[in-house]
Amino acid sequence: MTRREVGHDDGFVTAETAVLLPVLVLVVVLLLMLVRASALQATAQDAAAMGARSAARGEDDTAARAAAARVVPSGTAITVQRSGGLVTVDVRVPIPGAGPLGWLLGPWSVGARSSALDEQAS
Repeated sequence: MTRREVGHDDGFVTAETAVLLPVLVLVVVLLLMLVRASALQATAQDAAAMGARSAARGEDDTAARAAAARVVPSGTAITVQRSGGLVTVDVRVPIPGAGPLGWLLGPWSVGARSSALDEQAS
């Protein structure tokens, strides 16, 4: 009996690779998207904190938004609210081009909120 007669495995590895390769590529793309989202989340948190500190020091809302906007990419939504002696800055950063899965997953965004005591209210 020769080796070929025992196994008859010719082509199975190629077929399994052909089936699994797209799944592996999809998993890698999703992981890269998550890494990008977490980096943008950290940036959004930094921007919200900068905006809240700026507004709490007495700068107007436009200057606070400008301070936050220096850190984040364009297209970011930044809102400043003052109430109850607090300044709250919300930052919402869209994740541009969610890769080849953008059509399936829809638009992604990450956000952050930071508050500080309003020194003007004291």
